[in-house]
Amino acid sequence: MKINLLIFTFFACILACQAATTVAVKVVDEGGAPISEAEVKVASANAKIALDGTITPADESVGYSDEDGLFTGTGYGPMGISIWVKKEGYYPHGHQPAKTYRITDKTNEATLHEAVVLRSIEKPIPLHAQQSEIWSASQREIPLMDAWVGFDFEEGDWVKPYGDGKSSDVLFRYNGEFVKFVDAGWPMEKLREVNRKKIERQGRVWNEEVFRKEAGLWKGTLKISFPGEKEGLVEIEEGFIPHSALRMPHQAPEEGYAPTHVYHEADGEPHTFRDDVGFFLRTRVVLDRQGNIESANYAKIYGDFQFSPKGYVAFDYYFNPTPNGRNLEFDPKKNLFPESVEGSNVILP
Repeated sequence: MKINLLIFTFFACILACQAATTVAVKVVDEGGAPISEAEVKVASANAKIALDGTITPADESVGYSDEDGLFTGTGYGPMGISIWVKKEGYYPHGHQPAKTYRITDKTNEATLHEAVVLRSIEKPIPLHAQQSEIWSASQREIPLMDAWVGFDFEEGDWVKPYGDGKSSDVLFRYNGEFVKFVDAGWPMEKLREVNRKKIERQGRVWNEEVFRKEAGLWKGTLKISFPGEKEGLVEIEEGFIPHSALRMPHQAPEEGYAPTHVYHEADGEPHTFRDDVGFFLRTRVVLDRQGNIESANYAKIYGDFQFSPKGYVAFDYYFNPTPNGRNLEFDPKKNLFPESVEGSNVILP
């Protein structure tokens, strides 16, 4: 009887939290002008559960924005609401993972107002595009400590002698410090033996340095710089739209490039890298006799540079090999890297 009462109370609480929330969506372009006839879908992130345990799929409100760019729907806020918007000629909003909006008003009589910016499809072009992810096989191990090492966007590799790269588009300098071994509750000799067997099963060479990297806690600093004058990077935060298929502006800016950027990370502490920012980079700068930029190449980074204090870095980048080509609107069907290159299966523009 107590169990049945608990189940009844649980379902009753869910029902009480499922009062409909009004969702008012305003669809605009990058200049703030309203976009009419855009298809809008508002969906609750949770299914409805009746007192008898029957589950009804999540509700959806689907319609089109009016001449003022407005659409009003309903959703069930406490478990989250998602919004998708699309229109021909524009990049869709709500690209996975779609943003989940949570309503904290306990009366569930709240109204959610959300402005959705749709970026226009203008001139997608072929680019060198490559993805990598920290703590995966695609992360890049920084070849040296306490020394500048170049990375070539066009080759997708470290510059020689550490890889096949020929021209340094960006420089990395890593400094790391071993702190202590992870407390696994084992004697040190057992931890060492378990780690050695794991490494050898993976076909890798085990040594004390590998052991410290695999079973230790580290802290480290990553400095990012550039080999040439007037090269650098500019952080995009306000103009970064995480849930748009095209997350950053179509073109790299002409000004605002900083020559350095620094990250500090420590194992066991919250990581600093974010997924709601991006960077434009200016590389391969050639100056005229007056010191003005005669030519340059441009690239973009989706999200932050991801840095592990053990000496690894990861980043998703897009590189335009055409000098002075600031257009970085990528055509995913025309990656200049062949499919055989790891990380070349890039689907976002």
